[in-house]
Formats: sequence, C-alpha cells, structure tokens
Amino acid sequence: MEKIYKIYISYSWFYSNAYEKLLNLLNADKMFSYQSYALPRKDYASCQAADDVLYAAIKTQMEKADVVLFLPGVYRFYQPWIDTELEIARGEFSINKKIIAVEPWHAGRSATHALACADRIVRWRTAAIVKAIEELG
Repeated sequence: MEKIYKIYISYSWFYSNAYEKLLNLLNADKMFSYQSYALPRKDYASCQAADDVLYAAIKTQMEKADVVLFLPGVYRFYQPWIDTELEIARGEFSINKKIIAVEPWHAGRSATHALACADRIVRWRTAAIVKAIEELG
C-alpha cells in the first residue's frame, strides 16, 4: 500500500499563488501521495481577530502532519506568523516536526533565522521536494 504523506504547508494567505504553485509541483509526481493540512484561508479569516485562536488553529492542523513545508521566499511578508509556525513545529509536540524550506529558483536573500530552523533546504523542483518529504516524513 502506498504511503500518504501528511504535510502542513506554511504560506501567506495574501500570497497564495506560491502555495498553489507548490501544490502543482507536488501533484506533478504521480507516484507521490499526500494530504495537505495547511490552514485554509477561510479559517484564517475567522481567526483574524484573536492571535491565540489563530495559534490554536495552526497547532491543530500541524499536529496531524508528518512534516512542515515553508516558503522562505515569502518570509518577509508574514514573518511574525512563519516564526510562530516554526516555534510550534519545534516546541509544541512530543516529537518535533521535521521542517523543509522550499526556496524558489530566483531566491535572493532568504531569512537566515527561518532557514536555520529547517531540517532540509530544497529548491523549487518536484523531485527535490518529494525526496525530502519521503526521507523526513
């Protein structure tokens, strides 16, 4: 039976184009199966008023995942929440979540702090992303 990898994908809801492109890359490998536990945009909208509610929603989704993917290329747009997500992945569970940073090809200067949290840094390529998930998940 084929393994289904459970993935929490960190992304900026205001820059969801990068998220959609990442899903397209994952879907390009027909031998790779996954379930995304990214926090849906509608949930973000309902949690906006209270940071603690959003924190709890992220933690609930991330708890289901084997690995966490984040996009350092959008870090500057939502740095406080990506920092929070990385803290949750590293400190809220009995076993830390493995973190994979997916950098776009055109990446300039990425956030050093965020990259330091990653167990693996890969480029924007289907094979590299899938391999990292399979090895860490």
